[in-house]
Amino acid sequence: MNRISIINDEVSDSLGEVVKFLHKQKLKYVEIRSIGKKNILDIPLRDLKKYGDSLRKNNISVSCIASPILKWLPKERKILKGRKDSKFDSFYFRGVSSDFEKVFETADIFNAKYIRIFSFLKYDNFDIKHLEIPMARLKFLAKKHKKVLLMENEPACNLNSIKDLKLFMKLYGSDRLKLLIDIGNLYKNSNRLSEEELEKIKDFIEYVHIKDYSFSAKNYVPLGEGDINYKRYFSWFRANFGNGLFYSLETHTGEKNRKRDSELSVKSLKKLTNQKRVAYGIIGCGRIFKKHVEAIKASDKSELIGVFDIDRVKAANEARKNDCKFYSNIEGLIKDADVVNVCTPHYTHLELIKKVVKHGKKCLCEKPGGINEQQIDRIIRSKKYKDNVFIVYQNRFNKPIVKFDNIVKKSSLANLLYVFGNVRWFRNPGYYKGSWQGKKRLEGGMLFNQGIHILDIMMKYFDQKAETKILGAYKDKIYHKNIDTEDIFLAQFKNKNTIFNLEITVSASPCNFGSSLLFIFKNGRARVSGMSLNESLSIHLPGGKSSDFNYSEKNQDVYGYGHKVLINKMSEFVLTGKRDKNLVDFKEAMERVKFINKLYKVAQKK
Repeated sequence: MNRISIINDEVSDSLGEVVKFLHKQKLKYVEIRSIGKKNILDIPLRDLKKYGDSLRKNNISVSCIASPILKWLPKERKILKGRKDSKFDSFYFRGVSSDFEKVFETADIFNAKYIRIFSFLKYDNFDIKHLEIPMARLKFLAKKHKKVLLMENEPACNLNSIKDLKLFMKLYGSDRLKLLIDIGNLYKNSNRLSEEELEKIKDFIEYVHIKDYSFSAKNYVPLGEGDINYKRYFSWFRANFGNGLFYSLETHTGEKNRKRDSELSVKSLKKLTNQKRVAYGIIGCGRIFKKHVEAIKASDKSELIGVFDIDRVKAANEARKNDCKFYSNIEGLIKDADVVNVCTPHYTHLELIKKVVKHGKKCLCEKPGGINEQQIDRIIRSKKYKDNVFIVYQNRFNKPIVKFDNIVKKSSLANLLYVFGNVRWFRNPGYYKGSWQGKKRLEGGMLFNQGIHILDIMMKYFDQKAETKILGAYKDKIYHKNIDTEDIFLAQFKNKNTIFNLEITVSASPCNFGSSLLFIFKNGRARVSGMSLNESLSIHLPGGKSSDFNYSEKNQDVYGYGHKVLINKMSEFVLTGKRDKNLVDFKEAMERVKFINKLYKVAQKK
């Protein structure tokens, strides 16, 4: 079981209130720093004993004494001025204390194994050897009292980087002197952290302070609301330490909302420590990349480990922005990931899918997944592709679509007669300039790009045993005259007794108009609409029962919001083997591709 603690004054100045909080959050540990606005070093021992008795009575253990030891200047030294980290929070402690013994007596009172220490406030010409005398004294007392000292990387102090901590431990490390690593402090100093850097100090880490940092707000925020990708750090901690570390929350968001922020942070920390996660790597940092990143971040079951793009500068920038690893080669990313998300142009899909499957990993590829039918058939014949390749059809997870599917499943609507689907969007000429879009060999055509999602929904209502006859198809360029492909496509086809009409255009100037699906049944009709079939469902039935089914919300996103649900379902499948019906495997997706190619063949004959 993971050991979670929290610094007491991040909740309240009252120890009684802290105890209530701990019980409510089902936490067994607390880290003590100040009580009643008095620093732990300024509280008389007799009062500390009362506090210790109170905590034991409430079955609360003290994980660490968060002392201010050496968070001061040595004699005749002046603090560095003009530094962004020259200001610091002393937590009610003022001055210098040579009474190191008291902090060890305090730890004895609370039965605390660990004592946090610092490395003097920053000053000119600091040399790590300046710590020799205080470290000798502290280590002597630690041995005497059977305690472990924890050196923390503090922005206001001299040791605040991994390099500093490594050198310090080389000189002073022992079984009585270990490291307290504070990742949030590193980020505040703009020192991003990598797993490779953590490896350098792995043997010395025994305790971790957890707080999140936002670069835009330039401040600490509740855990999970900042820019630190803690998921990957906790995966590293789990792999290297199992349940052997203490994770102690230091919310650090200020007094005003500290209890609320601490509650939010505890909730996030429990998920980070307990939830198994699927490691995602993304190939391609283009237009759709952001949706995948947002979806992975939003899922407790998923974590982003890294990105690759042939534009190395772009990939490096996205890796830094999203706090993950920049991969200089595809093989390295595939090796480290559980699932590889392919977010590249259409013509690259099949080769990338083959690479991922060859390495025995799962691939989640953006639509269409391929346009060359001969290559598609070779992949389907491969033994490795089954249950390893899935194609992104995120609109299946849009709420109006899901609700409509359930209504049809329950036979509230039956005997489908007619389906009309349209996508009326606009792409300005700049969309095609210097791009793979609009080029037949690279894109395949507009149906593979803007038309495939609505066609996917329509094809869900095919009778799979019946032949689908294409009654007619027409394509043209009515606005974008200089592209290789079409900007409008019209088609009509029939499956068993159901007629389908399809209209796709990217010439609905001056901006996207929307998309919709009209279903006419023998006993009623339904309409799904929105920018991407993601805003409303209206149903008309005999007898005035329609209102029971109607649904609406505002969502103008052309990609819908299905990526988040899709990623979560993908992770569930990887972790449990339970597959959602709307996760589209490669074989099903290629049925869409083959049908689109049939539509194009008919249209070419016109």
